[in-house]
Amino acid sequence: MNGSHVTTEYPSGQPSGTSDRNDSQPATTNGIDLSDLFENVPAYTPRRKLKVVTVGAGFSGLLFAHKLQHQYPEMQNMIEHKILECRTELGGTWLVNTYPGIQCDVPAHIYAFPFDPNPDWSHFYASGKEIHEYLVRTTKKWNLDRDIQFGTRLQEARWMADRGQYKLTLLRNEKEEIEYADVLVSGQGILK
Repeated sequence: MNGSHVTTEYPSGQPSGTSDRNDSQPATTNGIDLSDLFENVPAYTPRRKLKVVTVGAGFSGLLFAHKLQHQYPEMQNMIEHKILECRTELGGTWLVNTYPGIQCDVPAHIYAFPFDPNPDWSHFYASGKEIHEYLVRTTKKWNLDRDIQFGTRLQEARWMADRGQYKLTLLRNEKEEIEYADVLVSGQGILK
């Protein structure tokens, strides 16, 4: 920098930089005044919210929604989240699999959300219907459905390196739509 130092002003309580140059001169790069751009700006300042899209509104997708909404609420200032669910209801495998005798294959007391355990399962191995009811009840209790877009199927996701985003081809109301996401999360789980 040809012997000069640039002064950086920080919000109160943070260390300030030093300067060998006259502070009355604005900080410039290629003749562009940067003083307004960087005045009182923390090191990381998002210019826009990241678009995060989760595919699936079963256990995995809802657990991720809880983390974003409740475990890490500061994320609300940094991301815009939506959950794509191709069906008209939430529940994943416990919604679509309704054959006679369907039940959890592990003890039900460990098959629950860690943020809202269910000590009141009717059986040691809960039925699919009871698990689905628990999912719906817990989702309502924690408002986890606020970001769900029902009736929206992800047809294709393609990484677009030039944009640094995923191009999502969606089918909604029998019409194809294109959206973009910075982060794509598969919440389809292993039980689909």
